[in-house]
Amino acid sequence: MPQSTPLIITMKYGQDLEFDTEHLEETVAHFHQNHSFEHISHWSFALASHLRACVVRGTEIIDPAYIVAEHGQVFDEYGQEIDDLDELPYGNEDNNPINIYDAGGNIINRKISLAHPT
Repeated sequence: MPQSTPLIITMKYGQDLEFDTEHLEETVAHFHQNHSFEHISHWSFALASHLRACVVRGTEIIDPAYIVAEHGQVFDEYGQEIDDLDELPYGNEDNNPINIYDAGGNIINRKISLAHPT
């Protein structure tokens, strides 16, 4: 009887990278080249089951000067330092938020959500 050894795999792939739909075949080939699932006999994942939601009635902008004073240097999603945070828009042309990051790569909130009391 073969012995089995428990194995845990944690994989991070493609986070913060755009999914290249124009070159989909190359993207898929690149993934398969770097990540093989052929020797994995069991795959599982967990979903959070205790979720809470609240009504957000609006947002309040955090003063960019306060953000810079708290975090020092701030960076965009590509790791480029943002010289003038006052001039950076809060959203892109699709109205999606433009995130900023600290030196450790953590997202810095630029707005505070104002929750409706429940």
